[in-house]
Amino acid sequence: MSPEWILERTGVLRRHYAPPGQATSDLAAQAVRSALDCAGIDAGQLDLLVLATSTPDE
Repeated sequence: MSPEWILERTGVLRRHYAPPGQATSDLAAQAVRSALDCAGIDAGQLDLLVLATSTPDE
């Protein structure tokens, strides 16, 4: 699939590839940490966090 095909159907402009040994859940965990830092809150303040993906770890 070309970048144009992907952009047209999903709106995704850029893709990033994880290095070998790094899983989707590793990326998600880091994204949550970054979001909490940006929001200035501690994970203990959350009651629930929902994540959905169609990309498996393996």
